[in-house]
Amino acid sequence: MIKTINRLTTKGCCFKLDDKTQRLYKICRVSEWIPYYYEGFRYEFETMHRLNGSVYFPSYYEFNIHKKELNINNSPYICMDYIRGETLESLLNRRGKRKSSKTKRLFPLLSDWELHRLFQQLYDALCILCDNGILYLDLNPHNIIIVSKQFDLRLVDFTFCCYHSEKQNNMYWKAIEGSLHKDWPYSLLLEESFLLLFTRLFYPGETDYARHFARTGNSSEPIQSYFCKRYGQLLRLLFFESGCEDLIYRIEKGRQMDAKKNYTGFIRNWIDCLFQKLSD
Repeated sequence: MIKTINRLTTKGCCFKLDDKTQRLYKICRVSEWIPYYYEGFRYEFETMHRLNGSVYFPSYYEFNIHKKELNINNSPYICMDYIRGETLESLLNRRGKRKSSKTKRLFPLLSDWELHRLFQQLYDALCILCDNGILYLDLNPHNIIIVSKQFDLRLVDFTFCCYHSEKQNNMYWKAIEGSLHKDWPYSLLLEESFLLLFTRLFYPGETDYARHFARTGNSSEPIQSYFCKRYGQLLRLLFFESGCEDLIYRIEKGRQMDAKKNYTGFIRNWIDCLFQKLSD
């Protein structure tokens, strides 16, 4: 039986689930976007199909433009495993609502153990992706699915990822936030994405985060003061002013790391610092 999954949403696409095989079909439904999704799905399938069997990602099975069983005719689609579990976004929403009546002070909505599990697995997953040509910058809680009580996670949605090979430099690619500095070295972009995800863990959902978190302007001053005071060097990158000496140094170091294909070096150091703080 094939059924439409209405709670899954991506602009220009619909999702259908084959109950028997538990395979999910992501289908482009906007005619003018067909060329973009055709290329996006093609890159996604070529890369992710090679990673079938990895614990952190769904397995991929098909990429095509015709499928009679789904009434698909001349519209690109991609087929992968359906991952059951709870998105990190949903978890943050639930916990934020439960605790919001107790205090208005910012605090992580995950335990220290959960933070450790989350970022260690994300690091391991991103290392695998980087080794296979993908710079995964869309570290949005919607794309992180918790699949067990042991806080095992899966990453989803690899359409329009950034590829650090030359083949996709001119193609649109997604990131966790529109303000991401896409002119930075890849290694620094990954760290910036990590830090933005970390700040998301203090807010009960995307809407609350968008309303209250700011990196620039007068409204950012109390936010910056709190995070820098509480987490010191861990989050300073988010609030560097353009042209400051520290940022110039980090950009140059990032270029050197990229030249050696050490795209995950910054986030490895950041995770070590986070784990040390959690153990203090």
